[in-house]
Amino acid sequence: MGDKGKILVVDDEKLILSTLQYKLTKQGYQVALAENGQEALKSIKTTEYDLVLLDVKLWDINGITILEKIKAVWPDTVVIMITGHASLDGAIKAMRGGAYDYLLKPISDQELKIRVERGMEKRRALLEKKALQQQIAESRRLLLTTFDGLVDGLVLLDQEHNILYLNKSSVSFRNINFTNALGKRYCTALWNAEKECVNCPIKNTILTGQRGCKERGWQRGKKEKLIVELTTYPVLDQEGNVLQVIVYERNLTAEKRLMDQLIISEKLAELGRMAAAIGHELNNYLNGISLRVDWIPQLLQRGEQERALSLIPEVKGYLTEIGRFARGLVEAGQTTPQVKECNLNGIIQKTISFLKPQNAFDGIEFTQKLDTRIPNVCVDTGQIEQVLINLFNNAAEAMGKGEISISTKALPKNDCLELSVKDNGSGIPKAHLADIFKPYFTTKKGGHGLGLAICYNIIKAHKGTITVNSEPVKGTTFNIRLPINRGS
Repeated sequence: MGDKGKILVVDDEKLILSTLQYKLTKQGYQVALAENGQEALKSIKTTEYDLVLLDVKLWDINGITILEKIKAVWPDTVVIMITGHASLDGAIKAMRGGAYDYLLKPISDQELKIRVERGMEKRRALLEKKALQQQIAESRRLLLTTFDGLVDGLVLLDQEHNILYLNKSSVSFRNINFTNALGKRYCTALWNAEKECVNCPIKNTILTGQRGCKERGWQRGKKEKLIVELTTYPVLDQEGNVLQVIVYERNLTAEKRLMDQLIISEKLAELGRMAAAIGHELNNYLNGISLRVDWIPQLLQRGEQERALSLIPEVKGYLTEIGRFARGLVEAGQTTPQVKECNLNGIIQKTISFLKPQNAFDGIEFTQKLDTRIPNVCVDTGQIEQVLINLFNNAAEAMGKGEISISTKALPKNDCLELSVKDNGSGIPKAHLADIFKPYFTTKKGGHGLGLAICYNIIKAHKGTITVNSEPVKGTTFNIRLPINRGS
């Protein structure tokens, strides 16, 4: 017996105490008794009871006073007042002070059973609510701890763009006060702006319920400028309506600087690799020139003037090729981006002319399907050449021998040009396609995994896109889209 809960009975009449103890014990409760207020107070100091049956009028301490003590120590303990008709007003007053119910003397068995069972149900509901509140509080604590542990910024907004919460990272990189930012509009408190930016991702997420993304610059101090990527996520109700918006702030400054350095390093490394191959090819040209220059005097001495003169155009041809190599080396060595209006077809043809004489492309045939009607684009020619060199080198290494097909066309509806580089190699495994633009991902022995990552970032910096399609045996195609009207 006693599994149904613990009950304390407080009454200064011994007959009532013993009667209630017998009846409640029989119903399965664990019962403790207190003959006066002092005993009751002593008992509740050490024991939390599920329910207390408390007489309103005790000879030493008023029942309402004991009720207040119980609620102060054990707020979830259910208290049922016991009263006679003469003290009914006191019972009602006790209920206003936190008592759950009251019993009138004499107490019938049925009334006792019903009121105590209801009181126990109330006790279980209170404990369940308390446990749920503790779980919610613990979950909130863990969530906030996780949020504050993030390296990147995290901000929670309402539908009016007002800040409900922001983590430490969002506060620290701006050097602002946490409390002062709460309740204020996001653009005002965190970006010192009077209104939302153009194509505001927060506004778009609230309107569409879709994820948004945008890069913004943040001037910290007089010299330091940060680049922050904002990604917005909707918080939806059960019907799919947007209640709040989470803004994930990722500081891209260090990553951008590192990528710029990688682009320069890769360019210099590529230049070094090419220099050796080009030196070999230049030596071939110089040998050709030297032989013809030696023949000319000999032919003139023999009176073969016409034949001697015919060698001069050949010498000029070799000199022209050497000039192309020299210009290519100079432009490949430029590290500062120089955006200017130029013809994409011209960049492609120039890059192919630069690469074709190299030994790595001995077994490679270039096929060009270039649309001569495409408009000019504003790009850094050196960086676009670097992208093409990377793609051509990768194709040549994958095939050994084969065909690289290059095509261009205008896409007026998208206001951009599309450049495609296709090879007929063995293709890229489907499992690798999602990772090939990630830094350091490579399947080549001794490869560094930066080439395609740099290509991706160069095209992204030009507000363009680069995608890949590949099928086993059929080969791989890279599609690059560049906007026609970027502006310089």
